[in-house]
Amino acid sequence: MNYEIQQVVDDDYEESSSDDGVGVLYPSESNIIWLRNLISQNNGTNPSQVGHYFYRCRLEIEGHPDLPEKMTAWFIKDLSTDETGKSLLGVLTSTSNHLLNLRYLEDRHNEYGDQDVIKYLFLSGCTILMFIRCYAGNSLEVLFGISHGEARKIQEYLFNFENQIPFTVVKLLVDMTKDPDQLKKDIVKFIHINNITKDLPIPSSNNILLEQWYAIIEGTKCHKHVHLLHLLYLCITSTDANIVSTNNNKRNEDSTLGCNTMLCSCFPRQRPNFNDPKEFFRNVEELTSTGIELEPTSSGLATISFSGKCFNLKGHLKLPPLIVDEWTEEKLNNLLRYEMFIKENKLISYIKFMDILIDIEQDVKQLRASRVLQNRLSSDADVANLFNKLGSKFSDPQHDYYRHVKIEIQTHCERKRAIWMTQFYQKYFSNPWAIIELFYMRKLTSLHETQESSTKLQPGIFFMLLFVISFLTFETLSHLPLSAKTFEINT
Repeated sequence: MNYEIQQVVDDDYEESSSDDGVGVLYPSESNIIWLRNLISQNNGTNPSQVGHYFYRCRLEIEGHPDLPEKMTAWFIKDLSTDETGKSLLGVLTSTSNHLLNLRYLEDRHNEYGDQDVIKYLFLSGCTILMFIRCYAGNSLEVLFGISHGEARKIQEYLFNFENQIPFTVVKLLVDMTKDPDQLKKDIVKFIHINNITKDLPIPSSNNILLEQWYAIIEGTKCHKHVHLLHLLYLCITSTDANIVSTNNNKRNEDSTLGCNTMLCSCFPRQRPNFNDPKEFFRNVEELTSTGIELEPTSSGLATISFSGKCFNLKGHLKLPPLIVDEWTEEKLNNLLRYEMFIKENKLISYIKFMDILIDIEQDVKQLRASRVLQNRLSSDADVANLFNKLGSKFSDPQHDYYRHVKIEIQTHCERKRAIWMTQFYQKYFSNPWAIIELFYMRKLTSLHETQESSTKLQPGIFFMLLFVISFLTFETLSHLPLSAKTFEINT
């Protein structure tokens, strides 16, 4: 060991002798003080354990440092009931005790005083509301020179995990505008527009939009931390495509068994020992080979289900549709970080489920064909890499939200008769010519039996006719175009 390094080590420890004369090293006094401070400052708690969320009091929008000031001025002039803005700032100041009790990222470094916190919350709240109003009215480029591409980037900044302001600020400012109902509807629409689930309807009825708003406000009374990212999380993971779910029914773990369960009770069904899902579960290509069909649902990510059909010889896996574009990975990262904070498991369970389903780009191709995925990236391989990366980045949830679905799928896959029936169907009924061949073979067999009972048809003649029919069928298939050999229709 280098002498200088050894000297530093020796200086940090004090040597004493034990009763048996063996030298023992103890930490020096300076290191004991350092260790004591380390323990006192990091006493085993973190924001998720004590229920505190670190808000941002000043929005960070890269590339537009002066945007909050510009949008706040326009908000006061065009939307506020007070063109001086004094009453708006006064409302926040009057509730400063509540707002200042929250924890902010800037406070950790003592960057701002109390007045600065209120001032920047005011700027941030006005910026969010003005951006949403202009986005809904298609006036961002006219008023602020913000192109569609820049607007999309700003949207992502508004949903960044470390860029959230208390929703209380937004609510207070909305109530001080000339047309608060319009802003309330715009905010609810804005959340739905940023939903990454595909083909979910955006509410168009004014009554429904306002009902959603009041449900959000009611939720702020019982939830410790509410902000734009929280509302987007609720929308994406809901069971009925609403920001605040109206489906109060308890999730039925056995609802995925389907209506054929009672009819098929005569077939013995033994559930697998499902300690490690990865040891049992299959990707999309393997699932479809066992007769499982994929179908998109019409609601959020918390709606994956599996059901048996055709007396459980075939399966039906319903998956929420998802749009994958250049912003999906960043949005999922922020949502997953927030989910870890609130100790939920719906989204991470979905990501892990998709990570198992998708191994290669062929799996993505089949999901696209089933309208479960809409790929806006350059290739299917990019989508596969995205889910594989997210699946390995985040650890498995303590409680898997889709465990019951995986068990039902595995039970189906282990039924050998389902595999046999699927293979039989694909081999003999995948095209009309195979059916015709079976029909003629059956007719020949009947003819042979009839002739045997009467004139005793020579076996050589029978097999010759069988060979001719098989040969003609093969020749016909080989000269047909591919589109005529199958029932596949490209829509």
